[in-house]
Amino acid sequence: MSRARTDAIKLKQLTSGAYTWENAQTFIRVKEKIVRENAIGTYTVDLTKGIIFNLTMTGNTAFVFPPVEDGAQFTLNLKQDATGGRAASWPLLTRWGNDIPPTLSSLGLRTDTIAFVCEGNVWMGYEGGKKYNTTLGPTTWTFTYSSLWPSTTAPTQAGMSDETATTYWGNANTEANAFLRADFGAPCALSYIKFLAAPASASWGPTYTNGADLQYSLDGTNWTTITTISGASETVMSTYILPNVVMARYVRLFKASSSYLAVGDLSFG
Repeated sequence: MSRARTDAIKLKQLTSGAYTWENAQTFIRVKEKIVRENAIGTYTVDLTKGIIFNLTMTGNTAFVFPPVEDGAQFTLNLKQDATGGRAASWPLLTRWGNDIPPTLSSLGLRTDTIAFVCEGNVWMGYEGGKKYNTTLGPTTWTFTYSSLWPSTTAPTQAGMSDETATTYWGNANTEANAFLRADFGAPCALSYIKFLAAPASASWGPTYTNGADLQYSLDGTNWTTITTISGASETVMSTYILPNVVMARYVRLFKASSSYLAVGDLSFG
């Protein structure tokens, strides 16, 4: 628990002019210690460790709070593991606004922050924010492709990250080994991939996105298949959460058989 510290500091006695220190003083910034642990089963909040807890929930968790002490406070930053959907249960002495406990984010690798302050004999809890993405991922990338459908423009990061199918990429004709490849410029942590199908109004639609292998690579030569896309939509963004964060420089959509391939959106984090 954070507590104030007081020290006696002397100033030189002057009859006029500015005050100066009796002894040289050095001031440093003060920051709270972060407690980083996994939470599953039963997790006890121990304020002797700190007051900010960055916890990765690897399973459903029942929280045990410290004894009540008027004015004591702490913050839980609860991050879902890659699976997501982990739930929390709270002690009886916890109170919520409108008597409604928060529902944690179900999406993997997202963080919710909940703060608590002791008021008398209860812990009052309040949400600070939901669904934070705290996983480092690529910030910029470029695209290469096997071919380009006539009258369309080359895919760009902005066009393929606008979360609409208005801007899309499609290959020029049925071809073997059709691909759309993103290059991050250097290996980076990759935790999720988002995609939309190309629009049916442009004679494409989900058929041309479904069946594509979603793959990643460090060197652009050796590829690992993450999944084969199915159930793509041109109106609802699909988010594929990797079971474990991977290091990758490249991600691609790939069809080995002779086929059309198209996508309306393709972005990463």
